[in-house]
Amino acid sequence: MNKIGKLDRNSFEVESIKISLNDLNPGVNDYNEFIIKYIDGKVIYIIDKICDHAGGRLVLKSGKAICPMHSWILDLDSLRYEGSKNIKKSLDFELIDGMIIIKKSKYELVNNIKPKIKSGNVKIKWLNHATVYIECNGVSIVLDPWLFGPAFLTGWWLAEPSTVESLELLKKCDYIFISHNHPDHCHLETLSIIDKNKTIIVPDYRSKSVYNLLDKAGFNNIVNAEFLSIYKIANGFNISVLKSGDFRDDAGIYIEANGHEFLFSVDANFLNSYVLPREIDLFASAFASGASGFPLCYNNYTENQKNEIINKTKIIIRNNLTKLCNELHPKYFLPYAGMFKEKSIRDEYIKLNNSKNTINDYVKIFQKLDTNLIIPDKSCEYFFRSGNLEIKSETSKMLLEEDFKMYVNKYKETYVWDEDKIVNYFKKCDYADKQILYIIPTDDDFNFDTEKKVFYINFLTKDIETVSLDEIRKEIIGFRVMKIYIRSEIFMAVILNMLPWEDFLIGFQCRIYRTPNVYEDTFWYHFTNEYISKENFRYSPLCGSCSIVEQNPIWLKN
Repeated sequence: MNKIGKLDRNSFEVESIKISLNDLNPGVNDYNEFIIKYIDGKVIYIIDKICDHAGGRLVLKSGKAICPMHSWILDLDSLRYEGSKNIKKSLDFELIDGMIIIKKSKYELVNNIKPKIKSGNVKIKWLNHATVYIECNGVSIVLDPWLFGPAFLTGWWLAEPSTVESLELLKKCDYIFISHNHPDHCHLETLSIIDKNKTIIVPDYRSKSVYNLLDKAGFNNIVNAEFLSIYKIANGFNISVLKSGDFRDDAGIYIEANGHEFLFSVDANFLNSYVLPREIDLFASAFASGASGFPLCYNNYTENQKNEIINKTKIIIRNNLTKLCNELHPKYFLPYAGMFKEKSIRDEYIKLNNSKNTINDYVKIFQKLDTNLIIPDKSCEYFFRSGNLEIKSETSKMLLEEDFKMYVNKYKETYVWDEDKIVNYFKKCDYADKQILYIIPTDDDFNFDTEKKVFYINFLTKDIETVSLDEIRKEIIGFRVMKIYIRSEIFMAVILNMLPWEDFLIGFQCRIYRTPNVYEDTFWYHFTNEYISKENFRYSPLCGSCSIVEQNPIWLKN
C-alpha cells in the first residue's frame, strides 16, 4: 500500500446571490436559505441554514436557531452550538451599492491520476449492512465487516443473516477498511475470525479512536490513512479516505478501480463537506435513519414529540440523499448501512417506535432521477466491465439466526455492579467541565434497581459520591445536569472494557433526562473517542479469551 497522490478540489460553478439591505430588518433575519444578523446598518454575519451536526435545516425560534433532527441549538450571538465547542462558520460576502453579494461556489473532488478509459473488471458484492466486498485485478478489500452477533451491546442485530460465503471472503481478502469505531462497522467479534496480521486501513483521526480499539484487540498491521491522499493497493486499484464534514470521528471511502469510480459514504454526515467526486459509477450511502438513541432514549420529550422528530428526520434523510444524487450524478446508487433490527424482547418499545426509511421508499424517488437504484441482494454479484454493470445471481447458504436471549443473559452473568470499579473509572477519566452526571442503575425496563446506589459525579470539582434517588437534583444553577438510567450490566460492560459511551446510547440501553435540553457534544466526544481502549477493548462475553466463533451457536449447530 503506497501513497501516490491526492484528490484535488475543483470549482465547477460559481453563483452570485444578491440581497438588498432594504429587505432586511434590524436584528436577526430569516432570509430564504440564509440567516442574516443586521444591526445599526451593519451586516454582522450571514450563515446558511444547514446544521453542522447532521445536515438538518435550522429553524428560527425564540431567538435561537434550532435543528428539528436532533434538537441542536445554535446561539445567534456567539454562533456556538449549545453544549458544544463548535462554532458555525459565517459566509463571506461583499457590500456594493446597498447590495449584499454572496458568491457561492460549488466544488468537486477530482482524481487527476486515474486512467481516462475504464477497462477491465471490478467485482462488488454487498455482504450485509455496511459490509461490502470489492475485488479488482486479483486483490480484494472488505469494508466495515459486521457479519454475525449483536452490535451496540445487544441493541442492534442484523436484519437478516449473512451468507456462509461472506465469512470466507472476509478471511481471504487482502485488505479491510474500517470507517469509524461504532461496533456495526468496527465489529470485533466478526474481526476475530481473521488473521491478526491482515492489513486493516483506518482513517487518521486525531483521537486515533479506531486505531486504539484495533491495537488493543491485538491486530498487528493497522494503517492510518491520511484524508484525501490516494493510496495504491494494487495495479489499477486505488483508495482514498474522506472525513465527515462534522466534528465526529466518521469517514467514507473513495475507490478507483480500473478507471471506475465508487464512493461509499457509510453514515458520515457531510462527507468531505459535500465536496465529492461527480459523475461516478456507484454511490453508496446509509438511507434508513433510526441509527441513534435520539429521540427515543430521551425523557425530555413526549411520545408525540418523539414521533414528530422521527418522521421529520426520515424526510430530511430522503431529501438530502435525493439532492446529493442530483448533484453528484452517479450512474448507480446503492442504499446500504441500514440493515439492522431491534430483536430483544426488552427493547420492544424501540422496535415498535423506531420507524425507519425502507428501500421501497426510494423506488419512486429514483424513478424520477437519472441515477439507477440498485436493490442490495446478498445473492448477487455486481460486475463493472468497461463502464457497464452486469449482475449475476447465485445460490447462497445463509447462517442460522442467533438467540438474542443467550447474549443478554450472558451479559448479566458476566458484568456485575461494582462500586469500587466505577469510582476508579471516573477518577481516571480526565474530563473537566461544568457537568453533573447521575448514573442510575436499572433493570431491563429502566426501573431503578433498589439494591444498588446512584452515582453522582461532578466533573468540575471531581466529586464522586453515591446518593439516593431522593437526592437527585433535576437542575443545578451554573451546571449542565444529565441523568442516565442505564441497565446495570451494560454500564459495567462499558467501563470495564473502556467502550465508547455512544455504544450504549445508540444501542438503546439507557434513558436520559438532561437540563438544559441540549446535546453535550464535548462530553460525549470525550467518552466516545478519547477515554476509550487504553487498558481494555470491546469484546463479547461469549468468547472470553477464544474466538467468538468457537462458542457462537451458529457454529455449534453446523
